[in-house]
Amino acid sequence: MKRVMSALLSTVLCLTSSTAAQATQAAPGVSNLLTPYDPAQFADLYADPGGPITGATYVFNPTADWQRRAAFDIAQMRGIGVNTVGLYNLVHMTDADRDRLFAELERQRMKAVVRIEWYDRQTFAFTAADADRVLSHYTTDDTAHGYTALLNYLVRRGKLADVAYFAVNMPVDDAMVSDHFVTSGYPDGRANPQWAATQAPYAERLLAGLRRAVGDTDLYLSVFYGWDQSYPTPSYAGIAHPADGYFLNNYSYPVGAPADAGASTADLLNVPRLSSAMDRMIGQYGDAPKIIEYGFHTVDFAGGVVPDQTAGLVRSQAAKKRALTETTAYYRDTRFHVRGTLYFAENLFKPEGNPPAVMDWALGIPSAEAQAEDTSLTRYYRGGSPVDTTPVADATAWGGAAVTLTGGGDALAFVNLAAATVLQIRYRAPQATSLLLSVNGASARTVTLPAAATWSTLTVPTDLPLQAVVTLQRPASGAAVTVDWLGGKPDYEAELVPHTGAATVTAAGASRGEALSMPAGQASTMTVDPVRGGTRALIRYAAAAAVTVRLGGTAVTLPATGDGFGTRTVEKTVVSGTALELTRDAAGGALVVDLLRVDGQYEAESSGGLYNGAHAVALASASQGALATDLDVLGASVVYSPVRAGSRLTVRYRATRAASMTVILNDVGHRIAFPATGSGFGTATLALAVPENATVIVQRNAGDAATGLSIDWLAVA
Repeated sequence: MKRVMSALLSTVLCLTSSTAAQATQAAPGVSNLLTPYDPAQFADLYADPGGPITGATYVFNPTADWQRRAAFDIAQMRGIGVNTVGLYNLVHMTDADRDRLFAELERQRMKAVVRIEWYDRQTFAFTAADADRVLSHYTTDDTAHGYTALLNYLVRRGKLADVAYFAVNMPVDDAMVSDHFVTSGYPDGRANPQWAATQAPYAERLLAGLRRAVGDTDLYLSVFYGWDQSYPTPSYAGIAHPADGYFLNNYSYPVGAPADAGASTADLLNVPRLSSAMDRMIGQYGDAPKIIEYGFHTVDFAGGVVPDQTAGLVRSQAAKKRALTETTAYYRDTRFHVRGTLYFAENLFKPEGNPPAVMDWALGIPSAEAQAEDTSLTRYYRGGSPVDTTPVADATAWGGAAVTLTGGGDALAFVNLAAATVLQIRYRAPQATSLLLSVNGASARTVTLPAAATWSTLTVPTDLPLQAVVTLQRPASGAAVTVDWLGGKPDYEAELVPHTGAATVTAAGASRGEALSMPAGQASTMTVDPVRGGTRALIRYAAAAAVTVRLGGTAVTLPATGDGFGTRTVEKTVVSGTALELTRDAAGGALVVDLLRVDGQYEAESSGGLYNGAHAVALASASQGALATDLDVLGASVVYSPVRAGSRLTVRYRATRAASMTVILNDVGHRIAFPATGSGFGTATLALAVPENATVIVQRNAGDAATGLSIDWLAVA
């Protein structure tokens, strides 16, 4: 078995130094990401293939412009000392897209960890036939969908030199797999001796097949003892041709309440628990090279919610920052023989647990506002390619500088923004002009900018998903525009949208300290145009006496709120892209409106994830300028999470032929049919009781057919 002694002899993590080749294109500025590593100690694995791993997993978000986003993110990861990038889902990617991805890694002198992750959950039981099916998945072309076999691609294109190691999955944590070992004598499948006995022969066959395919590239085998370390996971070290190394999921758990930054290292990391897993791993694998995978998320990002999923849970960003560096230091212990770590994951935000919480595993937090000249959050493009940003010094700009879109077609992308429904752009323009505004590569819309000799702020209703990229592009014939900053607001703030017969007032308790006053005795209207689609609307307001308003033509009674603000939720279908008016007639009493919120409709391209070949494409006629397509790969799925409670699902789609998919809720599948629509759109409905904050998956399963199907959105009502 091959050893990586150059790493193991140097106290392993972040302790060797090398000089990376400089990027040949414009690079982002100093990263604002947290990091477990010392960027000054970057180890170039091209120069020293056995060097220490300072890694992080990158989760693809297949938006319409994912290639641009991935290039930006990979450069950011390089800036925080990451030399190895864990990659999922390369199977359902064209050779051209794979080439682009590996070119970015090569440019940054970073290597890939390629995950051998797939298995058939329905039948998998650690058999020789299962090993053969896994190998076939990675060595067989999918000509019907235009994908070549991943392992064949890596060999054919000479990309094995870009692979640090293959991470080979042993799915011991999958309850569906362990259920295949349940018998009358073993109601817990993992207690059945066959569960453990079949694993080593399976690993031997799988590794042997992989070696035939990829030669002497390192193969690391997964090891997992259960989140509570109760699994009777066997050792794989004794097989005839063992792995080159092993990787372990070893997450810190809170000792009592989630730790804050002031906690001791022992409590912050729960060192006794980590040590218990490491002792067990050393007992099975001795001095074999080891990679540790782990991650952290915070109570603060989840709004104080402490879910039952507590792996990696700490109190705050400050605690997370310290935990990252303390984890790196912990695994420097030479008795562990740890080659490095792979943080999970650099860019992942995921709803999990009960009560539900969005977990901030990512190393960065999306920004509500970004300065145009901040190259850790923006990138300038000319002719479609990134170039260096040239800031314009201006003492009146935020941060003392701004950026001018100097040429026709030039663009400025703001990366990793917080979720919002309203955008604000602070700008200067010597004459009235326009910009093309695009979110995540969706079809651009034109926004008109009035002439502004001094700084002016334009407010634009725009639906932004979490981690969005907003691109402002100067049209070929447009005038120059200087941009100071761009930011988002989570709700339709009443005082920021167009209004008549109303005025902005200072209001204690309002979300921004301001609200919209609709005085008694005169008609008042506020308009959101365009509005996002939804199935319900929330009005936050203050009224001394009950008052009736019309929301999109529907009469709504707002009860008196006393001295403060109250809310009223209205079940109402709101059509995306239209104008939504809230009107108070002249006969009505005085009303102060703080904000309007619309939800219940979830965009397929941006509401939880696209997997197994599904990806977004730009389309002007889709509700937000993009939709999800390429759904006819087995397992292709659109994830919506979290969604509101309701009893009916509606899906807007288009289909060149009749199609069907499976809606999965709480692991139960429900077939939904999509009649052909030709080149236009249609809707399909499904009666289904959906709890609050649920995850709904629309997936192409065996027996479904989704050729020619694209999905725009899902609504819950």
